[in-house]
Amino acid sequence: PGGSVVKGGVSSQDSADQPVAPDPAPAAPNPAVRRIATESFAAMLGVRLVACGEDRVVVELPYSSKLGVGRVHGGAISALIDIAATAAFWACPRLGASARGATVGFTVQFLNLAVATTLTATAQVRRRGGTLCVGDVSVRDAAGDEVAAALVTYKLTGYSSGSSAPAPRERAD
Repeated sequence: PGGSVVKGGVSSQDSADQPVAPDPAPAAPNPAVRRIATESFAAMLGVRLVACGEDRVVVELPYSSKLGVGRVHGGAISALIDIAATAAFWACPRLGASARGATVGFTVQFLNLAVATTLTATAQVRRRGGTLCVGDVSVRDAAGDEVAAALVTYKLTGYSSGSSAPAPRERAD
């Protein structure tokens, strides 16, 4: 899985695989969030950043036949999960320029078939430890039905000087 921050051009593809101008991305707690969610591999898939705030990111994957004939392939859904979770873990204003991260692993439960539909992934950091973070990702289709749920573990280092890793905290529900 992904997890590294790679710079690249921003582009998106609509459902007919025609280039479209990128949507203006919302402001992020850390500039890396926008790069993770909209450049490189995410751009190749057509992922768009919909919303972000500290420890939370929402991304969208418009349906395209390159994602699967008539339905969205589980690998594309897994990639969307990794992109959303990675961006959420980087949505921390206390990360310094030397920050580095990588996905340790994730489990995904496919709950419903995604048939020729745009998918929206919402990632929320559940807990930040010294270097390991855990988060939840929910993927929904255009009708709002949940098609996948994942638990993601991520290694993240490089909190800015004068700021150690945040004290471990549980997500407030």
